[in-house]
Amino acid sequence: MTARAVNANAVRAVTAGTVTAGTVTAGTVTAAADLQQRLLAVPRPAPVLPRDRERALTARQQEILDRLSDRFDEGFVDLTMAEIAAWLNCSLRTLYGVAPSRDELVLVVVDRNLWRIGRTARAAIEDGMRPLTAVRAYLRGATVAVGRMTPAFARDLAQVPAAERLRDAHEAYLVAITRCLLDLAVEEDQIGDIDTAAFARVMAGVAGDLARPGVIDGLRTSPKDAADAVIDTLLCGLTESQIARPSRSASSPTAMAHPAAAHHPAEPTSTDDTGRTGRMDRMDRMVRTGRVVRTGRTVRTDDTKHTKHKEP
Repeated sequence: MTARAVNANAVRAVTAGTVTAGTVTAGTVTAAADLQQRLLAVPRPAPVLPRDRERALTARQQEILDRLSDRFDEGFVDLTMAEIAAWLNCSLRTLYGVAPSRDELVLVVVDRNLWRIGRTARAAIEDGMRPLTAVRAYLRGATVAVGRMTPAFARDLAQVPAAERLRDAHEAYLVAITRCLLDLAVEEDQIGDIDTAAFARVMAGVAGDLARPGVIDGLRTSPKDAADAVIDTLLCGLTESQIARPSRSASSPTAMAHPAAAHHPAEPTSTDDTGRTGRMDRMDRMVRTGRVVRTGRTVRTDDTKHTKHKEP
């Protein structure tokens, strides 16, 4: 990405409201370029169907792959290639032109869907976003992968050994992108010096874990909704921990002279529905504005120092 392209993207970010107007400086452009370079450096999983083969597919074969997603939602382990061809109203020759076996066909369909969702999730990370905002946008886009997961499909997919390897490859990429963004959040003092590898694995892996056979049936909501709620709670906890800890500048003479400005005790949180809604509202304000609002004080997550403001 060229400097001119990054600068143009930064200007668009101001228009979109992801950064405050008047803050598109050389530092903003440099940060945007650094973010993009880090994300591009993360190795991507190899596609099941090589790109040259996918480009060689006929329009009819591409249509078949799109339609099979709906058919496999009902389960596929008992289907033969002949039955699949009959359901699609196509010839076996056309079907075997896409994949040599049923299991391989399933892998192609799943992998193609994961790549499509991955591109959308990656595009959700806009220049000018703060790291935690980007984490939330990226993972919300990625959890779409389990939004339509059915117990029947999850059960049958678990019986295909290669599907587990495929899942692991895509999840490893998801974890790596999430860790990259969390590392940036630590560097910018948006959160404390956490173990980003551990948090990234939990946050990026929760959707896949909730979509496993035996788990999905016991959820009160869809795997996507449940995963999004877990991720939001974790992000909210990270920002609340940031409020409770001294800033990195706490050892400075100014901070030592004013210890109250360097440390704020965590406030008790309510366990009822109203308290949970309040925390989620505060999380939404944080990811939109880069600020965390608390009664009696405002703590800016984009500052390296905490500033205490009394309410009027």
